[in-house]
Amino acid sequence: MPEPTSDSISSEFLPNCQELIEALDATDRLNRARAHTLRQEFMVEISRRDEHIAELHSQILSMRQSLSWRVTMPLRLVRRYLARRGAFTKRR
Repeated sequence: MPEPTSDSISSEFLPNCQELIEALDATDRLNRARAHTLRQEFMVEISRRDEHIAELHSQILSMRQSLSWRVTMPLRLVRRYLARRGAFTKRR
C-alpha cells in the first residue's frame, strides 16, 4: 500500500471539511434566527407583563383612594394592632 501524501490527504479530506463547515454555518444561522425570535417573543411577554403590572397598580391606587377604603382604615389598623398582640391566635 502506498504511503499517503499530503496532496492525497488534502484531496480526500478537504471536501469533507468544507461540507462540515457549511453545515456548521447553516446550523449557526438557524440558531441565531431562533435566538432572535425567542428574544423578540421574550420582549413582547415582558411588555405584556409590564402593562399588567401597571394596570394592577392603577387598580390598587383607585381602591386606596376610594371612600370605603379611607372609612375602614381605622378598623384595619385596630385589627393589625390586635393581631400583633396575639388576639387572633387559637388558645388551648
